[in-house]
Amino acid sequence: MRAGSVIAAASRTEPGCIEYRYAIDIEDPLVLQLFEHWESAAALQAHFATPHFLAFSEVLLRAADGAAEFTRFEVSTAAPLFGCCFHKCGESSVESGATNAVEKARALCIAYA
Repeated sequence: MRAGSVIAAASRTEPGCIEYRYAIDIEDPLVLQLFEHWESAAALQAHFATPHFLAFSEVLLRAADGAAEFTRFEVSTAAPLFGCCFHKCGESSVESGATNAVEKARALCIAYA
């Protein structure tokens, strides 16, 4: 986990890094998902060449004991899941002042809780 925190902090300072987060599967704690959002393919490729990425790759491969699976997903568009924000009060995420997808998702989570 420490190695993940180190690379996350370093990656977030890189040019072109918009988001860098982890999630552990609630049904299988051995499954770790990494969510990265980069401004461009070039920024992502530059990330792959950084010393912190290379060091983390070694740690990850040792921890996975050779059974790691890496899948890359490319998202071309994002929109509200249900066509609205699901606020109980009827207010949309945009009206609540959210300016990007992360803020909108957080506004949704807070309002829906």
